[in-house]
Amino acid sequence: MSIPQSQSAMPDTQYGIGAMTKSLLSVIRYSLRVYYRYPANILMTIAIPLVFVIVGSVFSKLTSEEQFAEFAGGGTSLLVYLLVGLAVWLLSNASNGVAGAVETEISWGTLSARLRTPTPAIVVISGMALASILHGLVISVVVVTLLFLVTRLTFSFQAVICICLGLAAFYGVGLILASLALRFRRIGGLITTLGFVEQFFCGAFIPVRALPIFIRPFSYILPSTWVLDSIRATLLGLDTILDPRVEMYLIVAMAAAANITGFLLLRATERRISILGLSEDY
Repeated sequence: MSIPQSQSAMPDTQYGIGAMTKSLLSVIRYSLRVYYRYPANILMTIAIPLVFVIVGSVFSKLTSEEQFAEFAGGGTSLLVYLLVGLAVWLLSNASNGVAGAVETEISWGTLSARLRTPTPAIVVISGMALASILHGLVISVVVVTLLFLVTRLTFSFQAVICICLGLAAFYGVGLILASLALRFRRIGGLITTLGFVEQFFCGAFIPVRALPIFIRPFSYILPSTWVLDSIRATLLGLDTILDPRVEMYLIVAMAAAANITGFLLLRATERRISILGLSEDY
């Protein structure tokens, strides 16, 4: 993708909405092309869900539905429970992919060229975030397809609303992580570790009710916990941790907080890069 050069590290004040939209779509296309040009990445997109299905099938035979229902909040099979958790976690984990994309651009030396264009950093990072979420959606579609093949689930409009609100929250978290990656750079290992921990704390594969009491507060501050709990309640008829309406309000509040925080952090980082003349360092 060709990138026009500019001597200014700050966005042009005349940069219009049309130009921003064009740049945003260009970044999304570029990010997806970079990822899917490698056959191994395409293979992993298909293999990851299949591995979890196999693991879930094995472990589902080791526990009875009655025992599992005590922690899950209702009667359901472990396999179905894990598939729903995997589908949502793949979307949530896309937030970590944004920071990874930023670090990749830094290692390639291409991010510095992007930061010297009239395109605001928020547009560039937003494109990376949306591309990461779209990639997560691709894998989730594979998981959801498998889910409908192994069980009889019906379409739920409420579940779609939960997913849309969740995507907004995950996008905001992606902006926060991208801002941290821009400011502190080599933090990919830390973010990967946090993503690994999140999958256990948010209830994707282990019910939150089964976690030790002292760990649950960490689960409650994760947007993915409430998105997942609401979707499971809608699709599988499980009991929610809190009142369903309260959980929806929490998701909306977390999405708003994450997006506002991410935007402010990204703008502050952009100003710092411009003032200190650090664009060449990326």
